[in-house]
Amino acid sequence: MLKAPKRKDGHMNAYETNERIICGATVEEKEVYDKEVILVVYPNKEHDLNKKYEVYDELLTPLMVFLNNVLDYNGKQRIIEEYGFDTKKIESEVKDICDLGESIALEARNEGKQIERKEKNIAHVKN
Repeated sequence: MLKAPKRKDGHMNAYETNERIICGATVEEKEVYDKEVILVVYPNKEHDLNKKYEVYDELLTPLMVFLNNVLDYNGKQRIIEEYGFDTKKIESEVKDICDLGESIALEARNEGKQIERKEKNIAHVKN
């Protein structure tokens, strides 16, 4: 939850899904219902990254660095290295994600062109 109010900065809430049988008995083998957990993290974009969070700083500060659009590249790199992240690995992952995004966009454009071509063919046949 970006842009959380300052009073919520650094808070985390978990919401879990659990089974509750209202009527009848379960004869089947019980499934595990702890797989659906929503974790809501409340960072405030104005958090001073030079100050550590009181709890879970090792999670919250890097998260703020990744999501911060004010901090420059060198500042992000410095903090990421300080927290033990491999910057070369992160750059590689970001490049892969960008390449994947470009690939999906290209595929969507090609599909759009194919649909447009089919519509033109249909219009031509109708004429």
